[in-house]
Parts: sequence; structure tokens; C-alpha cells
Amino acid sequence: MKGYIFDTNIFNHILDGQVDLSFLEKIKPYYTTHIQYDELQATNNAERKSRLIAIFTMIPQNQIPTESYVLDHSGLGMAKLGKANLYNDIKKKLDILNRGRLSNVNDALIAETAIMNSLTLVTDDTDLYKVFKEYQGSCINLRELLNNV
Repeated sequence: MKGYIFDTNIFNHILDGQVDLSFLEKIKPYYTTHIQYDELQATNNAERKSRLIAIFTMIPQNQIPTESYVLDHSGLGMAKLGKANLYNDIKKKLDILNRGRLSNVNDALIAETAIMNSLTLVTDDTDLYKVFKEYQGSCINLRELLNNV
């Protein structure tokens, strides 16, 4: 499987007008997990949340399950049961870099899913980018993506 998967912060950049949506036609196929949607749903500002969800749903996407199931984070039927070794390694490294930030669980699930499915992760989270690169995965930030399409 080759394609792209966005970290949730990319949807915020799109909403904030930092990106012309025409680039989306050039990056097919595009994949998501339930994690990105769940994070957008957790946005506190109701108007912003509505606009983020609208952007998320308008992007043609293929939803895939996360590679590991994490209690209280994974959706039932939207995650695979497994040993979660890669997930655990990624999360531990993220916890060291940014002191156990709550989003580390979600970031590790997205990163593991990207690696296991040979997807290019697009993120502007510098800690996630750094950890992801340690696993030889394909990872770019939004500016790199836009310069390459």
C-alpha cells in the first residue's frame, strides 16, 4: 500500500488557510484512521470543530484500522489486535521528547499505522517527525509535501 496519511495538525493548517486544497488531487491515494477524526471531534471550539470535520469529510479517503488497539483510544472495530511492539516503542520515544503529552498515544497509533502500511506520514509535529524518521518511514512536513506536488 502506498499513499499518504495526515497527522491531525495538517487539517488545522488547511482550515487556517495555509494551504490551497488543489494539492489534494495530486496526492492520491490518501488514508485515514479513526484517530484523526476523533481528535478533530475533540476540538473545544464548536465552530472550528465543525469546519475541521467538514474539511476532513470532503477529502476523498480510504479509512484503515490502526495497527494496534489501545484501551480508551481505539475505536471498536477500527483497530487491529496485536502485540503493539512498534506502537510501544514509538510512544516511549515521544514521551521522552515531550513529557508524556496526552496526544502521544494517538500520534504513536498514526505513526505505527503509517509504517506498517508503507504510507507517507505528513506532519508538522517536530517530535513525531523525528521519532518517525528513526524507523526509516517515509515522513514529510506540509511544506515539503507542497513543494513536491
